[in-house]
Amino acid sequence: MSDLWHKLFSSKISMLVLFVFILIIGAATFIEEKYDTPTVKLLVYHAKWFEFLMLLLVALFIGNNVHKELFCKEKIPHLIFHFSFFALIIGGGITRYFGFEANMHIVENESVNKIYTLEPFFQLKLSDNSIEYTSEHPLYFSQITKSNFHLSFDVPKGNIMIKYKDYHFEAHDLFLQNANKEVIKDYYERNSKDDSPDALIVEILYKNKTYDALLFYDKTKYIQPFKQFKFDDLTMELTYGPKPIELPFHLKLEKFTLSKYPGTNIPSASESYVTLIDSRNSYKKNHVIAKNQVLDYDGYRFFQTSYDEDENGTILSLNYDYYGTRVTYFGYFLMFLGSVLIMFSKKSPFLN
Repeated sequence: MSDLWHKLFSSKISMLVLFVFILIIGAATFIEEKYDTPTVKLLVYHAKWFEFLMLLLVALFIGNNVHKELFCKEKIPHLIFHFSFFALIIGGGITRYFGFEANMHIVENESVNKIYTLEPFFQLKLSDNSIEYTSEHPLYFSQITKSNFHLSFDVPKGNIMIKYKDYHFEAHDLFLQNANKEVIKDYYERNSKDDSPDALIVEILYKNKTYDALLFYDKTKYIQPFKQFKFDDLTMELTYGPKPIELPFHLKLEKFTLSKYPGTNIPSASESYVTLIDSRNSYKKNHVIAKNQVLDYDGYRFFQTSYDEDENGTILSLNYDYYGTRVTYFGYFLMFLGSVLIMFSKKSPFLN
């Protein structure tokens, strides 16, 4: 048993698994460049086997520390260095499961607390508000793997079943044939004629009847309108796109300014003058959000991203990763500290 323990948690096994991990990250980068981000998330970053690999690395790091008897005073520098990798993996895990990115749109003199995630979700609600559903996790579709999802809801007059049927990337023909003229006009005012939204088709089964619902996903627009469908005595609204989230505080846009290079229409700088209002603690303070000036509050970090064409509104991007970021930074600090201590330890080759 002792021999098996030493073999499993040897440096060779740990380095082999770490090498495989590096190869996978390299392959993931290639997949993302060739296809898109959703594809690499489905195949790698959000896959169960990748999560298992991360847990295996954590177990190997801990086992390796025990195997090398690093839990002693003389080997503290090496223990700190090894523990830094553990902290980095844990920080990445926290970011993966609890962090998110989103956008916030505010026009001047408006107070807003609603943001929209960058990741797409499948959302459903009935006209009488008896059911409001949002997928628990972001819903991605890959260009090289088959997708599938299935939902079931009980309603007063029966059961609703929703199944994935198809997903079209750049669904140009479907868009022109099925979207109304106003939607088409709005899209091509903001995009090239060669572009088009994606299309999600779901199959809805209600009272032994089957219906197809077509949902367009405009990736250039962070608010996706709900589309209404009527099935006998049931009215349902569906959408596929960013999920709205309400913040526990408000941002009011007092003024937005856009500076341009002299003699041109090329923007040189943009600033959002906002008032942060938090009724929970009677907090109210003015802030400026600009290219090199972010707003940090309550774990949320706001960045100046874009603005409305009439220059009367601003679009802020934000991320929420309070604990993941701090654990990751702590991991980098331990890596630096461990490296320095190893260099200046008594057994360091640099001092002998």
